[in-house]
Amino acid sequence: MERSLYSTRYIFVENSYREGDLSDLEFNILDEWYQQLAKDKRNDIDLHVYLQASPKVCYDRILKRDRSEENTISLSFIEKLHDLHEEWLITKKAEARDVMVRVFHNLL
Repeated sequence: MERSLYSTRYIFVENSYREGDLSDLEFNILDEWYQQLAKDKRNDIDLHVYLQASPKVCYDRILKRDRSEENTISLSFIEKLHDLHEEWLITKKAEARDVMVRVFHNLL
């Protein structure tokens, strides 16, 4: 799957909170939901596959696709998501599963 319970929590919810789009209360509610769902073994995954590419490469791909629904995505936003993925999967500042396949994907 492209997204998971884990990436939702550690990338998108975290980014929204850091950007001030979620209040402390909203963040805590979402985090509590995450904690409850993460305990359920039916939501567990076997491994993460991280297709690691630079933010610039990702941004250039977005521009090349030229999708109208993506035309407001900024390089800055992609850089923030990239940094959160690095924190989560590489430096392990957030909870991450032990098994990960890291694929460098900078080819255009």
